Amino acid sequence: MRTRLLTTFVLVAAALGLADSAQATTYTFTGGSVTLLGSDSGGTVLSTTIPLTGTQVTFNLPAETLTSFQFTAGPDGPLALTGNLHGEDITLTSGTVTPGSGYGPIAPTTGTNPYLFTVGPIAASATVSGTGLYVFGSTTVNGTNASLAGQITLSNPSTLTLNGITIGVFSLPVVGNVTLKADVIFQGVPEPGTALLLGSGLVALGAAARRRGLS
Repeated sequence: MRTRLLTTFVLVAAALGLADSAQATTYTFTGGSVTLLGSDSGGTVLSTTIPLTGTQVTFNLPAETLTSFQFTAGPDGPLALTGNLHGEDITLTSGTVTPGSGYGPIAPTTGTNPYLFTVGPIAASATVSGTGLYVFGSTTVNGTNASLAGQITLSNPSTLTLNGITIGVFSLPVVGNVTLKADVIFQGVPEPGTALLLGSGLVALGAAARRRGLS
């Protein structure tokens, strides 16, 4: 009897442990888009929406922490610039934003939905070329922003949006510095949550009990 009680305790503890580890929700990428807003010293020079080509994002809801993220876009374009740079077209070969070395929360996440967050450092890079007013060949440029700040909005179980984030300042050849802001929509399927994993643990517990009864 004592052995059975110990076995039962271990199985329940394992089930609860699985449930606790499931708190962070990873969104498996099935689609999405990024709305880019570019500006220079004279005002807005880019406003466009392009599809994402791959991504993942993990948001620990109980801890309110953006645990990890990655999003990529491109190839896309030519993207017509406006304002001071009207007449210039930029072609995006690829663009990537990922956590940098030592990534973590810089300030506590606040709010209830949307959640306000600040994390960093981040690594942002893009490979671009230009035609029109200024012509330059394929060039890789890196963003200078040290952090990622904005809002996390959970609009339904399968959509998470990062709103109003600043990706960084990119120094384009000949064109000059352009600051990129973005709204990123992750469309995907969240991994199984706490209830499902806890249920799996309890099913395993029941199966073990049945096996003991048959033995």
